[in-house]
Amino acid sequence: MQQPGNSLRLRRPGRVRWWIVWTLFISTVTNYISRQTFSLVVPMISAQYHLTNTDLGKIFAAFQVSYAVTWLLGGIFLDAVGTRVGLAVAVVFWSVVNILTGFASTVFGFASFRFLLGIGEGFNWPGASKTVAEWFPARNEASRWPSSTAAPALEEPWRRCLFR
Repeated sequence: MQQPGNSLRLRRPGRVRWWIVWTLFISTVTNYISRQTFSLVVPMISAQYHLTNTDLGKIFAAFQVSYAVTWLLGGIFLDAVGTRVGLAVAVVFWSVVNILTGFASTVFGFASFRFLLGIGEGFNWPGASKTVAEWFPARNEASRWPSSTAAPALEEPWRRCLFR
C-alpha cells in the first residue's frame, strides 16, 4: 500500500484486469474475423484472378506455416519487448497487412501477404496467455480464461449470421 503523502495513486487492479480481458477478447475476435474473411471471399477472388486449387493451397499454406512458427516462437519476442508493446505492434502489423492484401493480384502476392498475416496474428495467443497469467492470480484461473478465449466460439455463429 502507498503512503498517504505519496502523489502516485494505484488503480484498482480488478477493474484494470477486466478491461485487459475485454481488450484481449476484442483483439482475438478481430484476429479470427480477419483470418476467416479471406476464406469467405475465395470464390470471388478465384474467379477474378483465375486461381486454381493448387494456387489456393499455396496461399493457405503460407498463412498456416507462418502462423504456426510465430505461435511457437512469438513468446520469445514478447518476452524481449513486453506483452503490451508486442501485442500492440502485432495488432498494427496484421491490420496493415490486411489492408495491403487488397492490392495483391498474383498467387505470389496473396501468399506473401497471407504469410505476413500469419506472422502478425501468431502473436495473439502467446501474448494473450502471458497477459492473463501476469494480471490474474492463480485463484481466479477458472474465470479468467473463458472471458479471454471465447472468441473461437463466436466465429461460427458470426459467419452463419453474416454469410448465409
